[in-house]
Amino acid sequence: MLSIIISSYQEDYYKNVCNSISQTIGNTAYEIIKIENPGLMGVCEAYNKGAAQSKHDYLLFIHEDILFQTDNWGEKLISHFSKLENPGILAVAGTSYKSIVPVGWWSFLEHRFLHLDQITKEKETHSHRLENPKKVIITDGVFLAMTKEKWAVTKFNDNNKDFHGYDVEISLDFSKNSQNYVIPDILITHLSSGTITRQWLDRIINIYSKHIFKPSNFSHSNELSSYEIFFRYLNRFKYSKSEKIAVFFKFYRPLLFSLRENYKILHMFFYYINTKN
Repeated sequence: MLSIIISSYQEDYYKNVCNSISQTIGNTAYEIIKIENPGLMGVCEAYNKGAAQSKHDYLLFIHEDILFQTDNWGEKLISHFSKLENPGILAVAGTSYKSIVPVGWWSFLEHRFLHLDQITKEKETHSHRLENPKKVIITDGVFLAMTKEKWAVTKFNDNNKDFHGYDVEISLDFSKNSQNYVIPDILITHLSSGTITRQWLDRIINIYSKHIFKPSNFSHSNELSSYEIFFRYLNRFKYSKSEKIAVFFKFYRPLLFSLRENYKILHMFFYYINTKN
């Protein structure tokens, strides 16, 4: 039924998540495919290797630093593929809004959906709950479920050789022909939180440049907010003035905005471009 694929480099986490799976998954037949990956390859290559070795019809890609809290979650997960409309990726975190300029998927609170417990760097637990499945466009890579049939058509991008953006890219690729969801009945604890870096932003810029489109739920306020977030990223990670100019015009779409909105965007741009890193 279910092949669980883990790109692993921390043995203690791996052993703990395997124990957690065995204690909670229920009667669902499953296998765990471990891809040893202490920096040997990107996540995309590791996940594609694992999926190619799998023997079941459903695939689940997870981080090794999670624990499952829900009993019999295997059956719950499989059932969603028959109950939901045209399911693509099933996740426990994601967003229903993709801005034109590249920002973190978590940037728009009213479009952000999570069903998990997140342990922060300060060792605090932030709990997020949903009652119903939510349609999303981008999913978070901590938990990505899909059918093997759809993975065979839309695989992870092996050209991405690092550890960033793989979830964003495959989510956007899947969303062209399927509907991604955040599901509300499988609860996990994520034992660490991610960190955004210059490498992360470089990768997200690369991915978004291949997926520039006006969202069907286009929001002027979200887009204006995303520009400011993006400009702050560029300063935070010390992009040069010429780099800022080049990347801004790669994503700037003035015809989507009013004169007043374009003024605001350009005003922000000139402010941040002249702000020292």
